[in-house]
Amino acid sequence: MVLAATSLPANPFSPSRELEAHSAYERCLRLESLNPAATAEHTICARILGYLLDHAKRTDKVEAIRNMWEDINECTTDEQVVALGVYYRTYLLQTFLRADLRSPQPSYHSSDQEFAHDLDAGPYHTAVATRQLDHRTAQKHAFQRDGHTCMLTATQATSLIDEHPEKWNGGRTEYLHAVHIIPESINANLAHDRDSIRRVISMFGDPEMPQELEGSNIHRLENVMTLSGTAHGKWGGLRLWLEPMPDEQKYKVEWARIFDVSPEVPTEISFTQAPSTADLALPLPDRRYLALRAMVARVAHLSGAERWIRNYYERVQDTYVLSSGGSVDDAELLSTRLKLAALRPVCE
Repeated sequence: MVLAATSLPANPFSPSRELEAHSAYERCLRLESLNPAATAEHTICARILGYLLDHAKRTDKVEAIRNMWEDINECTTDEQVVALGVYYRTYLLQTFLRADLRSPQPSYHSSDQEFAHDLDAGPYHTAVATRQLDHRTAQKHAFQRDGHTCMLTATQATSLIDEHPEKWNGGRTEYLHAVHIIPESINANLAHDRDSIRRVISMFGDPEMPQELEGSNIHRLENVMTLSGTAHGKWGGLRLWLEPMPDEQKYKVEWARIFDVSPEVPTEISFTQAPSTADLALPLPDRRYLALRAMVARVAHLSGAERWIRNYYERVQDTYVLSSGGSVDDAELLSTRLKLAALRPVCE
């Protein structure tokens, strides 16, 4: 699948059996038609709401449909509908895209960190139960679970081959990263932002997700993948995602653009625990988390929000000091930059 900003599909809701949802979707279609330019904020916001409704319909998320049509139908003006689209763009789409603002940093590389052979499942599960899990601990266990190999490209860890050249499979090596599926920013420091993020995560993911990933549990292995630097760059920017297939641990690899496609990544991926750790209960990535990330990626690209968000963050990053002749837009950008700094995850 290669995605670009696209007009909303026909209304998927029945006007006789699903009147409220049908009316809400019609408002999205009408708002989209008023602003034909694909980059106009009104158009993007209308498409965000419409594609979220369409996704909820196709995946039978009844509560998400109800919450959305209630929100949309309560709006009395087009401006309020746009503001609602901004809400979902901010607290759902930007939550995932924010991680791409920073260049990926290599994970810890010393051999005693990556290749500690005395690791077992006990300390991992104890850390989860006592909420003392951190990114560094999760990384050790994720690398061990995945055989010190990228889960998408099969690229081996450079530090593994440096330490154990006999393990080299003849392919490329890179420093690896322990990467979150659901970003750490869902546990935002600001209460209003945290509550809003958790609301939309519950709607389109699973009601239990915010609690499952609260605090240090954001680092649980079900939410962590081992990726090469190359794969991490595509993953963080939602240029690459995984669509769950019927088989429990099988996924279809999807790309945002044809020029993103890498021959190193197969079209389908099956997750398995490294044979050397078969006796350890180290959980594989949770398909619910991957499904939510895939939905966010699709909506971000189909609505045109991904490009808007990327351009917006570039403006925010370029705005450091408000000049004496600064405009209202400049002030708003600086204010937003400070707010986003508080939300930005410590590590991805």
